[in-house]
Amino acid sequence: MDELAAEPSHQGPICGVRKYLESASAPDADDLRAALLSSHPTSVLSRVLKRRGADLSIYVLQRHRRGDCQCRSTTS
Repeated sequence: MDELAAEPSHQGPICGVRKYLESASAPDADDLRAALLSSHPTSVLSRVLKRRGADLSIYVLQRHRRGDCQCRSTTS
């Protein structure tokens, strides 16, 4: 069990939310950070982002909100 505790749990590709935040304008990035911290449903957030041209799926947004991605401590 000690080996399991020592194993990093956030492996894989860079989170889509992080990619968006790094490429977005400062106001758009700030808007997304605020939205992620809000109580708005993830499905609504995903639809609004898609209308704005950011194709972030519900699953990517949920994973980021839970902190189950590599950027857990760096973007939100």
